[in-house]
Amino acid sequence: MKKLALWIMALILIFNISNACADRPFNLHTIRPMGMGNTFTAVADDYNAIYFNPASIAQIDRFDIDVPLKFMVTQDTINLVSKISEISDDLKSSESKNEITLGFKNALNQLLELTDDTLGGETDLSIGWVLPNVKLGGSYFGIGLGAYAQFGVKTYIQPVGLPIQEPFNLLNDELIIQAGLDGIISGSIAMMTPMKLIPGKSSIGLTLKALNRKYLNNKENPIILSSLLREDIDVEKHLDIDKAITRAGVGFDLGWMCEYNEKLRFGLMIKDISNSLDVDPNFRIGIALKPMKSFTLGKKLPPVDAIFAMDLDNLNNGDKNRNKKLVDKLHLGTELKIAPFKNRALVLSLRAGNNQGFLTLGTGLKLLWLLNMDYAYFGDHVADWHTLSLSMSI
Repeated sequence: MKKLALWIMALILIFNISNACADRPFNLHTIRPMGMGNTFTAVADDYNAIYFNPASIAQIDRFDIDVPLKFMVTQDTINLVSKISEISDDLKSSESKNEITLGFKNALNQLLELTDDTLGGETDLSIGWVLPNVKLGGSYFGIGLGAYAQFGVKTYIQPVGLPIQEPFNLLNDELIIQAGLDGIISGSIAMMTPMKLIPGKSSIGLTLKALNRKYLNNKENPIILSSLLREDIDVEKHLDIDKAITRAGVGFDLGWMCEYNEKLRFGLMIKDISNSLDVDPNFRIGIALKPMKSFTLGKKLPPVDAIFAMDLDNLNNGDKNRNKKLVDKLHLGTELKIAPFKNRALVLSLRAGNNQGFLTLGTGLKLLWLLNMDYAYFGDHVADWHTLSLSMSI
């Protein structure tokens, strides 16, 4: 039975960082930009433009709809799952004895070490819909619609009283659970019109988003870890849904995009200019270089599309204790697309990047212009994440 209790604890901790930081709600991560170091301000050439730069929607001349389902898990969580059986065996070996065994102490020590790791995961479902731009007069207009839903649980262990000899003080500690359900519905509109002072194609875009979040936590009725192992938990007592807190509001994003030529683009994004959730605005600029489009070294080699991008993020942050170095604001990314068939029925994508000093890697496979399968290894200030995504696109 203790093995079952440990698996329950593991499943709870697996969602530890789903909505890790309350000060940055709705900071959406989609899998293609994740593999590219989270650079997309000047790339923004698909449905991700809704979230990264709405101005680009006016420059998209095709119908684009994507419905991705994404799963994220930290490397520490994978390590936890691999240790559960070992910890369970140590606890089981001590069940028939009336003394504290070495195996029992080792099991508690391993659990104590796991409380210092970044354990978590995330599951979300979204939809992005971009209509082809339409020419009215001398300008082009574009419209985008987006919806995003994410459920997660943040957990942490709160020490109680003065430390006793480790690892036994762990049994008296409290497990705090904070559950959250986030949702966004957004609408974007963009306009591309000639500007005499700026060469190339320039466009501006605006996103209006309705935000909703529900919070539920058991801080007033925490779970004692020893009761978790004894399996005598009253779930309704610790997690009362009637006490959930709801927050809702409206936010605005403003973007600008300049396509100097087919190979060079500049972008600017001001996120959360005004909102009713006390989220700080974020100022971001980017540049994207597309030196190769359907480039091939020979008739027997498939053509390659290449993108190199750079973003500077959170430029308006005046916190002297954080983000004071350029690397803390810098995002670098690249993507290579290989299409072995002339009809592009199969496209392989290879991605790599630097996310504020952390390595990111990614790969994607698009089959029959419809099914996308993507993977990303994404490092950030919270953890190292493994991410999988399945999506249908048109």
